[in-house]
Amino acid sequence: NAAGCDSTVTLNLTINYSTSSTETVTACDSYTWHGTEYIAGGTPTYQTVNAAGCDSTVTLNLTVNYSATTFDTLTVDDDQLPFEYSGTTISTGGDYTIVLTTVDGCDSTIMLHVDVVVGIDAISVLEDIQVYPNPTGGKITIQAEGLLSVEVLDIRGMKVDSCNGCSTIDLSGLPAGQYLLHIHTTGGNTIRKVVKQ
Repeated sequence: NAAGCDSTVTLNLTINYSTSSTETVTACDSYTWHGTEYIAGGTPTYQTVNAAGCDSTVTLNLTVNYSATTFDTLTVDDDQLPFEYSGTTISTGGDYTIVLTTVDGCDSTIMLHVDVVVGIDAISVLEDIQVYPNPTGGKITIQAEGLLSVEVLDIRGMKVDSCNGCSTIDLSGLPAGQYLLHIHTTGGNTIRKVVKQ
């Protein structure tokens, strides 16, 4: 020390540390995190201070899935009513909003318009579409001008088979019962009932 004698200094030292952490989130359409809205997945970070007063970095592992909206128009003969469409009973013509869930858990909304035709009108609208044989033990043929695709629905309205751009579908692997063919053509869409023996 200044007097030429020993001087002992003791340091009481505390070292605190910065920290880091990760949050994992899956959201539909968008996610707001610390005041920022994210509409796509990614790994944004956020800087804050931990309890010890040091830097704290948080990383967000974000997955954003999206809702879906589809539009469909059906023209059906009145003797096809009622029928099931994706779990909803269609008993009259008109507009229907059917909300389901995508495989990622987000909303899947179907905006459905149903036109019901009767008698001569039904013949003029639907006469060019033929489905045979009906009843069937296996394969069925769909004859329609401008045929785009065919979906096979069970009595609950759930899709059990489909075919794009083909006019023959094999039902031999399905249980016996009544099914609906959702027929898509360039001139419109319609529903036909078939019986699998």
